[in-house]
Amino acid sequence: MFPIAYAVVEIENKETWTWFMEYLVEDLELDHGPKYVFMSDKQKGLLDAVEQMVPGSEHRHCVRDLHNNFKKKNPGIELKNLLWAVARDTLMVWYNKHMNEMLEASSAAVKWLADHDGPEHWSRSHFTEHCKCDMLLNNTNECWNSVIAECRDKPILVMFEWLRQNMMIRLNNRRVAGMKWKVNIGPRIQKIIKKNSERAREYQAFRSADFVFEIHRRGGSILQVQHSVDLAKLTCTCRMWSLSGLPCPHAITSIWVKGDDHIAYVHHYYSKQAYLDAYSYAINPVPGIEM
Repeated sequence: MFPIAYAVVEIENKETWTWFMEYLVEDLELDHGPKYVFMSDKQKGLLDAVEQMVPGSEHRHCVRDLHNNFKKKNPGIELKNLLWAVARDTLMVWYNKHMNEMLEASSAAVKWLADHDGPEHWSRSHFTEHCKCDMLLNNTNECWNSVIAECRDKPILVMFEWLRQNMMIRLNNRRVAGMKWKVNIGPRIQKIIKKNSERAREYQAFRSADFVFEIHRRGGSILQVQHSVDLAKLTCTCRMWSLSGLPCPHAITSIWVKGDDHIAYVHHYYSKQAYLDAYSYAINPVPGIEM
């Protein structure tokens, strides 16, 4: 979680979001292209502001917020599980399979989704692969909201000083923590890679070329689970690797057969150097009012 910009406004609407986005685009020198990904809880006016200021960018919506609205008209654990399955699907074939199951369970649920939110906003099957982040939840936003909760009722100058000092300390703590990493990736990414490594033992890799492998599930039908991994292109046909930047279980199985270290195949976005580069700039101290 890396705070970039914040502002205090009278109300959240299209006018204030557009004003905020104008400064964000200018300050970050964002060009108009598809390489930017925004994620939000669909605040009023924000959808239009993003489309206006950064046309062509990807705009994802929190699946938890989507489900909270979805369940008002479409209750039940079956539809909930199907909605989350569709959200987690990384391939169109899986997306279509689960959508057909939802259609059999409730045609009204499928119609509700079609009327309210396109899958490009909330299903991994429709996400682009350039940002190396497959997040479905607004957890970072919610976490930040909880952090700043105690300053929301302060006078305006006190609130801004609280925010500045909090972020000054936060950025320094992250920088110090990053310097202590013992491997090239952080502890949270290590946990994900460890989980994928445990699942990798369920598969078997057959070599096709120097960097290309065919993957089968151990003990299963030869056609039941079959994927293709290209270690040179850092891709797997399951798309999990392309979406997240983290080697999937199929890729790790192939990496082991090749005799390489699977940590070396984690995208450089997650490297120790990238982390330290992000936190290399400090927020400067400010003298008191007596100065």
